[in-house]
Amino acid sequence: GAQPGTVPGPGAQPETPPATRPGGPPAGQQQNQSGRPEIGTDREMQEPIGVISLANTRIMENNNVEYIITEEGDTYQSLAEEFQLLSWEISRYNELPQAVPLKKGQLIYLQPKRNKAARGLSIHVVAVGDTMYSISQKYAVRLTSLYKMNLMDTGAECVPGQKLRIR
Repeated sequence: GAQPGTVPGPGAQPETPPATRPGGPPAGQQQNQSGRPEIGTDREMQEPIGVISLANTRIMENNNVEYIITEEGDTYQSLAEEFQLLSWEISRYNELPQAVPLKKGQLIYLQPKRNKAARGLSIHVVAVGDTMYSISQKYAVRLTSLYKMNLMDTGAECVPGQKLRIR
């Protein structure tokens, strides 16, 4: 551009005002590396106002299936509302009749369980107190799949010391 107070010489292009520069951001904005204008100042970028966290800290994962541990007062309906599901989905994912109330400390899946356990897990040795249902919940494996993998009749129970295929 020309020096302040000087008149451009013959054939010189007049300087385009910054607010209308072709291809660039409007005046007062800086361009980021992607070429899009950045809006706002550094101060605004560092101090967000009213951030809402959508992450629920209750959610954990097992075998790539999200689950929670129930708290006092949790019901199928309250969990359905909290996690944006339908109450019958929670009942179905956990192979529980809706008539059976939830207990504090219970592991409840928020997604369908898998057909087999995570890689690296292939056998479960049944301990005292284990049931086919508790093993199915422990590994996030559908109860029907657990029965099929072990060539057992639906409803049959395992016994301590028994080796069950889980994958």
